[in-house]
Amino acid sequence: MVPQIDNIEYIEVSNNIEALILENNLIKQHKPRYNILLKDDKSFVYIKIHTTEQFPRITIVRRPTKDKNLYFGPYTSANRIKKLLQFLRGIFPYRTCRMSIVIEEKKTQLKNIDRNTPCLDYHIKKCGAPCTALTTPEEYQHTIDGIVSFLKGNT
Repeated sequence: MVPQIDNIEYIEVSNNIEALILENNLIKQHKPRYNILLKDDKSFVYIKIHTTEQFPRITIVRRPTKDKNLYFGPYTSANRIKKLLQFLRGIFPYRTCRMSIVIEEKKTQLKNIDRNTPCLDYHIKKCGAPCTALTTPEEYQHTIDGIVSFLKGNT
């Protein structure tokens, strides 16, 4: 195999994490025939902010799609991202529930749920309770803007 080499290209990176991410991306791009490492179907994790919702949720995804939502990543450790989001939730009370919340003319509508009282997360100050209209979309967007600013590196 060595006599068949025409040239060698190399890419310098600043640390081991960047090297792993680069290796993973190159393997997925070039799909080498005899690759045995990093050939599973897993990929790195991303933080997804559902900006298409009136009260955006924040989730962890493996594959970003080309949509109008906001993605941060790739990150190498899902556990570290979960801890980061727990930390951020202590500072910025954002919602983690999956219900669809729509506010029309100062009336909150929840799909398939009739709720007059806020959930436990509101009482332990982990959520602003947009499901019961205790938070306006503007106040909630201010919270999401703080999270986006933090994830962009503005600490």
